[in-house]
Amino acid sequence: MLLFIQSSEVRFLYLTKFNMERKIIIGIDPGSESGAMAWNTFDTTGMSTLRFKDVTPKEFCLKIKELSPYFVTVEKVHTFPMQGISSAGKFMENFGMIKGFLMALDIPYSEVTPQTWMKYYGLKREKEQSRTEWKKVLRQRAEELYPYTKIVTETADAILIAHYAKVQLAQQQLQPPRPQVAKRI
Repeated sequence: MLLFIQSSEVRFLYLTKFNMERKIIIGIDPGSESGAMAWNTFDTTGMSTLRFKDVTPKEFCLKIKELSPYFVTVEKVHTFPMQGISSAGKFMENFGMIKGFLMALDIPYSEVTPQTWMKYYGLKREKEQSRTEWKKVLRQRAEELYPYTKIVTETADAILIAHYAKVQLAQQQLQPPRPQVAKRI
């Protein structure tokens, strides 16, 4: 049994069901330049991260395979009206690559919209906030939750997504899907 206390708000999560303490949970922000992956287990207080820009797509996917996660949550992305064609293409390429890899390995995953996980933290970007100011807010929130983890702007979203998934799973509000059996045609 594990007692989990969130730093800014007190939450008690008893994790006896499914022996979840040692299972790895991954959160992925598939952004084009700032994309990253963050992971930890239910019995750790730190968070490990890997930025897209530090590895090749193959190395990124092999890291997921190596971790053999219990569950992955990927930020559900879309393109933005003012986003350039090249960055929009890379953005969606990362998203598709990650989903394809997870499906190929039969790793249970869910998609979460930015609005959903940000609402969980009580965060909402104001219209007058610049992208830099907003990213600073996200980084500060991640640092509150994981004060002993080195957090940079590129990894803050992934850390918050991973933490969101971890809490939702612990509260059994997120259910890992059962692997589907391929049908013969």
